[in-house]
Amino acid sequence: TISAQSRQKEIGHEQERSQFEARIDDLERRLGARDQDCETMREDKFKLLGDLEGLQHRLKAAEQAKETAERKSAKEAAALQQKHDFKEKELAQRLEGRGEAHRQTSQELRHLLSAQQRIGSKWREESRALASKFEKTVSEMKAEIARHRRRSEELVYELNAVKGEKEEYHRRAVELSNAQTKLKRINAEAEGRALAA
Repeated sequence: TISAQSRQKEIGHEQERSQFEARIDDLERRLGARDQDCETMREDKFKLLGDLEGLQHRLKAAEQAKETAERKSAKEAAALQQKHDFKEKELAQRLEGRGEAHRQTSQELRHLLSAQQRIGSKWREESRALASKFEKTVSEMKAEIARHRRRSEELVYELNAVKGEKEEYHRRAVELSNAQTKLKRINAEAEGRALAA
């Protein structure tokens, strides 16, 4: 009968509507999860940017420390050279006025020159070690900065992909909502026809 057919159609529409509502609920849940993922990725991005800025500050500080050490070493070397020149001049004057003490002053001069050479050699070794340590630190920092930059770019790419998925889910949700509205209208029309019959 028409009433039975209308009832069957109504049951079918109810089942289809329930399925659409379940799909909409699932999409809304997935959209919420995606939103949370987006927020987490944004926080990770800000943290990485902060780490990157910290590494850049450390690199700058290391460069300043190297420059300070080099200036200090150069200043000490200049002071030693000045002292050596003064002592050498003093010894030369003493040699001119004291033929008797020639051997003793010559030996003192040799000791002074030997000490100056040892200090110069030590200064060169320390400078090389400092330069090597600085270059290693700079290389490590540059590598760390490059890794953070790559990670930041990956996060931006993932964020854009998630946004695209979110927009697609939203579009599908709107389509499902429209389909649900259409089903309700069809059901109402069927009920109207059944009552008219």
